[in-house]
Amino acid sequence: MRIVAIANQKGGCGKTTTAINLSASLSFLGKRTLLVDLDPQGHSTLGLGYNVENFNKTLYDVLSPRENQASLEEVILRINENHHLVPSHVILSAIEQQLAGVYGREEKLMEKLRTVQSHYDFVIIDCPPNLGLLTFNALRAADELLIPVEPSYFSLQGLKKIRETVDLIEETLKHHITTHALLTLFNSRSNFSRKILSELQLFFKDQLLRTTINQNVRLREAAQAGMSVCDFDRKSTGFRDYMNLASELIERGSVTRLIESYQAAETESPISFNETRTEIADSFNLPDDPVIEISTADKIWGEATSLKQDTLQFPALLTDGVILGYNDPHAKLVQVAGDFNNWVNEALDPTDLQRGIWEKFIPLAPGRYRYKFIVDGEWTVDPQNSVSEPNPYGGIDSVIVISRMPEEILNERSSVNI
Repeated sequence: MRIVAIANQKGGCGKTTTAINLSASLSFLGKRTLLVDLDPQGHSTLGLGYNVENFNKTLYDVLSPRENQASLEEVILRINENHHLVPSHVILSAIEQQLAGVYGREEKLMEKLRTVQSHYDFVIIDCPPNLGLLTFNALRAADELLIPVEPSYFSLQGLKKIRETVDLIEETLKHHITTHALLTLFNSRSNFSRKILSELQLFFKDQLLRTTINQNVRLREAAQAGMSVCDFDRKSTGFRDYMNLASELIERGSVTRLIESYQAAETESPISFNETRTEIADSFNLPDDPVIEISTADKIWGEATSLKQDTLQFPALLTDGVILGYNDPHAKLVQVAGDFNNWVNEALDPTDLQRGIWEKFIPLAPGRYRYKFIVDGEWTVDPQNSVSEPNPYGGIDSVIVISRMPEEILNERSSVNI
């Protein structure tokens, strides 16, 4: 179970919007997800259509040191099969005073979450907009911290304080937290927004997520309707952005687990870093030379003529692009992201559901492109493309190189109706 705290003491940065829609997107991708509303204002609870005044028990009853303390399972609400919620109420603001002087007060939430750890793949915690005891509980319980940052000068100034809090937890409690930064409310047409993005890249480096959450009115409308964007509008930019975010977090977690498994193996049987990297690369069938030009004229012509047949091999290179394909009869959603679409997830078309064949034509100019498939939320290399290379995040990307074809083949291709 991965526990992700979403925190930033500055309001208006999209913290609650991210908590609601990230948890919904993870559940949409088949991950069992619990959203914990740790904010006494109860905005995540309200944003999912619940009236906070209608509950007999909320998170307050779970954390309160009273004798008739409720269990976490008693207060969990079922939004859908994979998406559950722990609601909040304004009375939760009294917890800090009630826990004053109580031993282990900063670990109360962690203890409660342990009771349901076998039930969920992800726990998303929506923290209050301050760095008090509730947020400290969230950071103590969490493996990861997601910091939403809006493109403003004041948001950059507030980052130092939360980083200091994380450092304090790691130093005093010996509890490591993996930090991710997420740029929200982004306007790609704004010079100022692009400047903030550049500063975040310098400040956070590889901790800055590749995904950005763009300004989108449908996100506000979804919250007003008491729904996640997954239920409100799956054609919106907001849905696309949060699906990208969920997919990227899943990928980063998979890479982290892979590296940790090798580090554990090194502890038992020490080997060099280069040897470890070699083993990781071998597990992805990484060739010695990761840059291999596969788009020779003969291969292109062979793939193109095979389009008439029922046994098309992927990737199929054409004069004006490439057809990517994936075969999995159990897949519910197959997407592709790469250099050619700014790493924005695009769905493949299910051309033969009985056999589980998914395809997508990508128009491409001659050049070199990296890409990956996202199958039901899990990032994976293209199993039909033997060419791959390490990416900056510690994972592996598939690579395709499209060369300019000889003029005579282009002329011949143009006369063939495929």
